[in-house]
Amino acid sequence: SKRNVLADLFISHGYKAICIYGYGRLGKMIYNALEESTVEVAVILDRRATMIAEDVSCPLFANIRLCKEALNACDAIIVTAIADFDDVKADLCKYSNLPIVSLKALLDDAS
Repeated sequence: SKRNVLADLFISHGYKAICIYGYGRLGKMIYNALEESTVEVAVILDRRATMIAEDVSCPLFANIRLCKEALNACDAIIVTAIADFDDVKADLCKYSNLPIVSLKALLDDAS
């Protein structure tokens, strides 16, 4: 099934727990796909966090400065914002030493 392909992809890179950056369509897709897997979504980071109404089983933050501690549980930050990836990465790099990975690049490598 599709959902395990995604989990297997993260596991193959050594990502057992991730932070999803960007909880739009792609972020929700990753979250839902990993729900039944061994990969944990430990943190969701989205600038519009206060407007997200869905129930998620992990902490949701609007700003990386607020969640530095929560990020300690993560192996990577997966960025779903494809168009803004370089800007987002430059910003996240200031606050985290985790691998900052473009979802698109990850999927391109896998195909």
